[in-house]
Amino acid sequence: MTTAIELLNRIPATFWGVLAGSFFSLGGVVLSNRNSARNQQRQLEHDRDTRRLEREMALRKDVYLAAAESIFAGLSAVGSLSNLALDPLVILAEYRVKAPAVAKINIIAEPQTLKAVNSALLSLDSALILLQAARIPGTAIKSQLQVKNGLVERALRDQTRSIELMREENFRGRSDPVKWEAIQRNYAFETKQIETGLAEQNRLQRELQEAQLALSEQCMTYLINLNRLLPPAIALVRSELGLPIDQAILVDMFDEITKTHAADLTVVLDKAREQMAKQAAPPAPPVS
Repeated sequence: MTTAIELLNRIPATFWGVLAGSFFSLGGVVLSNRNSARNQQRQLEHDRDTRRLEREMALRKDVYLAAAESIFAGLSAVGSLSNLALDPLVILAEYRVKAPAVAKINIIAEPQTLKAVNSALLSLDSALILLQAARIPGTAIKSQLQVKNGLVERALRDQTRSIELMREENFRGRSDPVKWEAIQRNYAFETKQIETGLAEQNRLQRELQEAQLALSEQCMTYLINLNRLLPPAIALVRSELGLPIDQAILVDMFDEITKTHAADLTVVLDKAREQMAKQAAPPAPPVS
């Protein structure tokens, strides 16, 4: 009787070789599938991280661009506040609409970037508040001038009416002496009002021009100081967006722009002062 051991011994060696080969082939497939799954997992994680970084970068870009628009609107408002002919509510309207966008920086900005941007924003808001206060004297003068202009215009209309009445009385041969005397008194009173009003107009106009010049100089000073705060903030923001730039380049660029604009404004202010001096100078005596 053949035993189990004898049967096993009768199995050809090639069978065991085929069996071993199949086992190792199966093991290779398992190992290959496991490695492929691991690589696929790594690729999925990499793709997920890449998409996350892309979303974060897109968010940063949107937030910083909106903040840049807001800051530019604020700087434009600083310059426009020098014009007393414009309503400050109209000047600040665009900045007030865009300013809330800057608050998003507090969520995404790195600490150094946040500090630099907030420093510039704090100075900007301070400048806007102080310039609105600096406008008050000029605005008061402007209001006084408007009132005085109205009084002079009314006196001129009354004087014109008095002249018409005098013409009518002359045409009639001055038949009513009492009426004629009353018309003359009114005419003299209106003439005095016009002379006094015109003198007040000239005085107020000079004061308004002086206030306008002083306000323009203040606005330029604030803009110069604000421009010095922008290069650090811009450099840090560009670094976060993957667009690094040497801060020294920004400083040189902003200094050049500031110097050019300051020189142009100085020329304008000097010409305005010369014109004011000519207007204030007494008329030259007639040549005999």
